[in-house]
Amino acid sequence: MENQYTSPQGQFYFHPGHPATPIQIYSPQYHHQAYGNSQPSTPTPSLLRRSHSEASFGRPVRRYRTTQQKLETYLVLLIDHEWTIGDLLYHLFNFEAGSKKSGPLRSERHAQMVSKFLRGECDFGVGVILDLWLRSPSAIPAEGVEEEGKLYLTTAEYHKLKSAWPAITTLAAHLVYKQFDKELRQVVKKKSGLHTFSTNGSPVPLDNYGSKTFLSAVNTFKKVQPLTWDIILRLATPTPRRKAGQEVIVRRIERPPELVAAELLSSLAFTRNRYAKLVPASISFLYFACSANRYMYSLGSRIAMTTSYHAVYEALKKQAAHDQEAVRKLGSSLTTAIMLCLDNVQVYVNPRDPRLARQAHMLHGTAGTGFVVENFNPSALDLSKKHARLAENKRKDLTCGGIWANINHQHLDTVCIIQWLHTLVEYVPQLSSYKSAVQNLYAGDDKQ
Repeated sequence: MENQYTSPQGQFYFHPGHPATPIQIYSPQYHHQAYGNSQPSTPTPSLLRRSHSEASFGRPVRRYRTTQQKLETYLVLLIDHEWTIGDLLYHLFNFEAGSKKSGPLRSERHAQMVSKFLRGECDFGVGVILDLWLRSPSAIPAEGVEEEGKLYLTTAEYHKLKSAWPAITTLAAHLVYKQFDKELRQVVKKKSGLHTFSTNGSPVPLDNYGSKTFLSAVNTFKKVQPLTWDIILRLATPTPRRKAGQEVIVRRIERPPELVAAELLSSLAFTRNRYAKLVPASISFLYFACSANRYMYSLGSRIAMTTSYHAVYEALKKQAAHDQEAVRKLGSSLTTAIMLCLDNVQVYVNPRDPRLARQAHMLHGTAGTGFVVENFNPSALDLSKKHARLAENKRKDLTCGGIWANINHQHLDTVCIIQWLHTLVEYVPQLSSYKSAVQNLYAGDDKQ
């Protein structure tokens, strides 16, 4: 049983290992001496019980107290004033103005000490206090209490909850939800870049649509929704595995967390705003290219994964008009040109899809690939020089003997020898040390 000492100010509790001795509180004694019939002069503190430092500076010596003794002192003061710890914290951090009777609620000292704590200028900050509250067994409501199980609620008013765990977790849920909602309202705005294929929507550049669409959406979500992106990405990322005492982070090749998070956030944005459909429109184009059934569009539009069939049809028409305008600009440019590479193709088609043909057959046709040529010189397409060369008709004097005589046979033999040496040093491991020497034969005077 703990030892205790009763004083006029309250009770002081001490651990069993310490003697039951009250805290020595110094109270100065005053001695008066009268001379004749004169009245007692101003009381003078006695020097009998004062040390040298007390007599020099006129104040009692500060005695060392343990942390527990200091806490007991403040707890006794709370009991004397009929306050609880909740009353102390409420009035300590209440920033509202006081009443007319009590006057201003905060003094200058009060404001300075509270501000110092909230700014993190104390040894123990707000984070340490919250951590201690959450790790305390008393923070969890007891069985049968009204607040039992009320954790992480977004509908309850956290300032009306009195237990630590329900109040802190509900406050955290409210703060995270407000930030999520704020970021979502920002990302569905037109300036974020998700509005496309709609009236007054953001135009999709030709070179930025297709394989880069998801990358563009990921960058948008990272920039505008940092907290939402971080939490969704953490949820989609597998838990690190332990191998030989070390954590091994699994890199997903299938179902990459970045793409899963981007698709989820795009569906949320499309649900909030019907014009924020950059990613759903791209998935709809894939469905259209694969000849998907119309019911697939209805299902995808219902769960905000794709647009409706009518929407994708209108989007394709707008994309075609956009591509047409881009081709017109390329055709009128003097520095950029479009080159076409044509080739005949034969493809053997198996009837894997019942909707396409009834038997295997060969398809014959022509395949064309168009590519843009930058810094193009229009004189390359000038046919006047070609016509002038054709008019000279030098082909009539071209013979096989003349072609043979124009060949540098000595140089050809040297190149063939070097090529064989290059083959040997590449595929014979014992000769690999000669690679650099053989490579130097292709340049300099040795090539002759």
